[in-house]
Amino acid sequence: MPAAIKRWQPPRRRRSCTKEVAHYQTADWRARRRRILIRDASRCRVCGRVVYGRAAHVDHIIPLENGGTDDDANLQTLCERDHGRKTRGEQRAGKFLDAKIKKGGGSF
Repeated sequence: MPAAIKRWQPPRRRRSCTKEVAHYQTADWRARRRRILIRDASRCRVCGRVVYGRAAHVDHIIPLENGGTDDDANLQTLCERDHGRKTRGEQRAGKFLDAKIKKGGGSF
């Protein structure tokens, strides 16, 4: 009797991940995320919609790159739509500030 034949499987792709992405894959972040979702009753802080699973985004109120922390007081639950809007607004504001600094603009 022939030996069992293994079923062919495609090779696994190794995903390269940046330091920022790796931060969100730690057990500490997953526990923090769960705690924030429970605190906010899985409701978006902007529109009040109930969100679950991947549609529930835990957002830094003050982004890490702007000096924010992972403290619970700096985290909020947002739906995917409102998180995208907030992120785009922050990116536009950052571009505005960068352009103002490059032009030698004064204070705001």
